Amino acid sequence: MIEAIYTSVNLRDELKQSPFIPFIEKFAMEHFSQGYKIPIIRGKLTIIIKFIRWAAYKSVTPKNLKKHHIEKFKLELPPRANQIGHGAKLGFSRFIEIIEKNCGRQLAEKYLGRFQGCKKINAETLVFEKYMKDDRGLTDTSIVRFKTTIRQFLTFIFPKSNFNPKKITAADILDFLKERGKYFNDRTLRCDGSAIKCYMRFLFGNGLTRTDLSHAVPQFSIWRNQNVIHTITEEEMLKMLSSCDRDEAVGVRDFAILLLLMRYGLRPIEIIKLKLHDICWDEKKIVVQGKGKKSVFPLESDAEEALRRYIKNARPESKDNQVFIRAKAPFICFSQSGAISSVVRQALDRCHLNPKISGARLLRYSAASNILNKGGTLQEVSELLRHTSINTSVRYTRLDMTRLKLVALAWPNTWEDAV
Repeated sequence: MIEAIYTSVNLRDELKQSPFIPFIEKFAMEHFSQGYKIPIIRGKLTIIIKFIRWAAYKSVTPKNLKKHHIEKFKLELPPRANQIGHGAKLGFSRFIEIIEKNCGRQLAEKYLGRFQGCKKINAETLVFEKYMKDDRGLTDTSIVRFKTTIRQFLTFIFPKSNFNPKKITAADILDFLKERGKYFNDRTLRCDGSAIKCYMRFLFGNGLTRTDLSHAVPQFSIWRNQNVIHTITEEEMLKMLSSCDRDEAVGVRDFAILLLLMRYGLRPIEIIKLKLHDICWDEKKIVVQGKGKKSVFPLESDAEEALRRYIKNARPESKDNQVFIRAKAPFICFSQSGAISSVVRQALDRCHLNPKISGARLLRYSAASNILNKGGTLQEVSELLRHTSINTSVRYTRLDMTRLKLVALAWPNTWEDAV
């Protein structure tokens, strides 16, 4: 791999004589398999080359490499090294991780986010995660959400890492929710409350608290159907599809994503989770992993054509089994649902559309509106959007303009008619 990256014979010979050459080769092959071009890999090796030369001068090898060697190397880097691109710095961090994995010892300090700095809290959330999975049988999405909330909750209560579950009080719960209420809406707070209730029951059931503090979590009243549902018309959805440049790989991918959102009313997380084996070409069906259960849809001809064209002609080679892959290296699956909403926003910008909401849910709402305005029933909307109760779908009746016109009262011509 080194021969393909560097043309200089002297540099290649220098690297081959280094005891770090197996790790350099592995680093280069890993990035090449992820779709990085040779010039990009060469750039990521910039600091690594400096480290290898420094290690040779200091007689440091992979066998005697220690954490203080890494720290000393960073301190001895010249000031101009700070101007090296962010990719090269990330490349060096990844290079050290490869050595760590092979040597079985930690060589660099790990950065932990704001809510991951306390080892006791991290250990506690892992135990709570096992409880949610094994004892409560929660879905993966709920487990991730609850685990994140509890880590934030415990960090808020014990900012100095003096974690002790017996010291948690009802006032702590209320203070945390009040603070969250400054930045998040009622629905997020209700989810936070559910997470804290679950955690308090976990503590009480294991004898870690004297009382069951789940009763201290307040109820959050959310008035159903109070917000206006914003949608776009069928013509505007077609305009979004037409805005995709299907001569480019990104356009082919975005066209397929938008079509699935419009045709099946999928959630962005469902787009991300869609795997290659979920598309049954012979049986003309597509399997969607929803909230805790799978749903099967007929594979419409236009959706089949869009998916087939993307997978065959535009999808990069990747180790990931997900259908949709990043268009730029590293060629891996999307990690967050916000990436799907970004595809929708970019299509709206190309069409110069400016609806009240611009994420992926806009197309989900619009798909429901399209069914009703074409004479479909509320039951059909509920089945398409996979609501557990038809009551959840009632809010979409406000989008049925055809039927609303039939029940609307005539506007009075005179004051006497109004009285």
